[in-house]
Amino acid sequence: MTQAGSAALEALREGMEVKDKTSPQDVVTEADLKSERILAVALRQMFPSDGIMSEEGEFFTGGRTWFLDPIDGTANYAGGSDYWGLSAGTVRGFGMIYLPVDGAGSWFWVEDDGKAGMSYECDLSATFDLRVESPSPCRLRDALVDVGAWPGLESVFVDVRQKARMTGMINSFVWEAMLVAQGKLDAYVHAGATIFDVAAAIPICRAAGCVVTGVAADEPVPDLADPEIGQRKFPIVIACSRQLSDELRTLVAPLIR
Repeated sequence: MTQAGSAALEALREGMEVKDKTSPQDVVTEADLKSERILAVALRQMFPSDGIMSEEGEFFTGGRTWFLDPIDGTANYAGGSDYWGLSAGTVRGFGMIYLPVDGAGSWFWVEDDGKAGMSYECDLSATFDLRVESPSPCRLRDALVDVGAWPGLESVFVDVRQKARMTGMINSFVWEAMLVAQGKLDAYVHAGATIFDVAAAIPICRAAGCVVTGVAADEPVPDLADPEIGQRKFPIVIACSRQLSDELRTLVAPLIR
């Protein structure tokens, strides 16, 4: 994953073509495709019996499936913003996220033991437990909440902004999810994330002690065996406490259904 992140940084310095996928806000670059190839090859070597599905089209069948987002926050990346990262996960079990330009580069992970951790690229030998420490139930009126919303669902951002202490939008799912996992953000609501957005973030955030749910149901991703899972959108709430999660779900559910 470090190699894929370095390749993306190099492409950014050299300049690259940016193409629209579904809209000017949903773009792809050659760096996405190169990063995808590097990640897919590495995972095939490490887990040869596993399957792989990637946002940009890479696909292998196997027992357990890894979902890859070779650059999450591509619009940010293409515009020169620091808020982007790489993600590979299985939704239930394993998750790895790498933020190449977060200071010296930050790693986040969870393995089969269910323990989340993080480290900085400058010293990978020094690892830290990732655990949300919420001293008291955080209420929405006191919370710092980020929101992700597709065009047409801007009312989700507006309604949360009216109720929360502060509301923001970074436009990178993995960045915002990892801020919650580190206790630097109280909650993150996304009106329509993809399986590639959430596959690593869900197990990492849950292992860190976050409450991770859908909007209308406790489980944000209902069926991993769904053949159309790559095209589905999943409303999701990641929060530091059950109380905050419940308040956010009650607020945004009527707006998303």
